[in-house]
Amino acid sequence: SKSPHASSLACALIAHHATSLADTLASELGILSKSHPVLIISGKKVPPGTNGGVTLMGTGYSALGGLIIGLGAAILDTISGLHVQPFAYVMFGTMCGILGSFLDSILGATLQVTYFDK
Repeated sequence: SKSPHASSLACALIAHHATSLADTLASELGILSKSHPVLIISGKKVPPGTNGGVTLMGTGYSALGGLIIGLGAAILDTISGLHVQPFAYVMFGTMCGILGSFLDSILGATLQVTYFDK
């Protein structure tokens, strides 16, 4: 009596956590990049820390965050006795991390308000 929605829920959980870790790593570690970030919607150079600014290094950290979550899910499911396809788990986590982080950057560039203190 397996739930028909179990796989969808598991994918949603992996996608959520992959996006969260990817965005956190991109934001916190991507700011250390030596290259100037570019605005994701225009490609123009922006100061570090700008909402919607992305760097190649930050994107790499997004991929790493998703990879960590995908790998962790594969390991936990294997320990639990489930049959897993580790490559699929890792690729799914990685892609969710990158896409989720890019979506967050697009929302940050278009909808997020930035205030400056004088």
